Amino acid sequence: MGKTVKWILGICAFGGLIIVIVLFTLFWQVKDTIFELRNLQDAREELIALHGEVVDFVPPPSGVMAAKRLDAFLAVRDALAENRASLLAELDDFPPEEVTDGEVESFGAVMKVLEGLGELLVPIIRFLHERDRALLDSGMGLGEYLYIYSLAYFSWLEHSPGDGPVYVDESGRRERILDGEDSTFGREEVWQRYHEAMLAIIGNQLAEQLREDAASAESMAWREILRGEYLRLKRDARHVPWRGELPPAIAASLEPYRERLAGSWSAALNCFELSPMREEDWRGQGD
Repeated sequence: MGKTVKWILGICAFGGLIIVIVLFTLFWQVKDTIFELRNLQDAREELIALHGEVVDFVPPPSGVMAAKRLDAFLAVRDALAENRASLLAELDDFPPEEVTDGEVESFGAVMKVLEGLGELLVPIIRFLHERDRALLDSGMGLGEYLYIYSLAYFSWLEHSPGDGPVYVDESGRRERILDGEDSTFGREEVWQRYHEAMLAIIGNQLAEQLREDAASAESMAWREILRGEYLRLKRDARHVPWRGELPPAIAASLEPYRERLAGSWSAALNCFELSPMREEDWRGQGD
């Protein structure tokens, strides 16, 4: 595969790049992309108006999510099952075979990749829109959703926040796609958004625990655990709170849902789950 094609495979940023990709492929994609972006923008604004931004979420001081909140989370995951399968099928067909055979670089190969990226944009945006609609239906904000998502998939089941779609060549070598420098869905961008969100949420949780001013030995011990995780997050942008060693009470609350949680994980779609999170990131995208 040529260098230009590899570079294009690595990019997929919103904003100006949407215009570049679509204008260089099929005109009808402009209409579909703008329509889906407007739907997503409307749902995101409604979600934030009801529940606040991701960084506003305050977990229970104890860290244990109530069963009804885990049920709401899994209702969202279940509602996305068909959409997940559809987007995974789209990713399986990308990049086009014509541009992965050999080292030939051509204008035609570049256009094929651009066309493939253009065709991917609509299902990606639709997936995010359907997730936000499912959150609204379940009465759950994006901050709470991402907090449970992080506890379950990263801390407990030990997947990576940097996971995303990969291309496997004929030799079996795996290469992450949509992973170029400044890519919206690249490892660095996704890790950064994950880190910013968890730093804020764990900080909120610690502040709430401190406000409770509980003096029991158990409360004091938990406070120190929270403080330790918060400081680790501040020092290390790759730190995953409680990775592989969730506090027993939190692990016990997740255990009854292990099979459903494990079954709803998708490494390829993880980078879309950790897409830009703030309202300002999406405002005006459909204009």
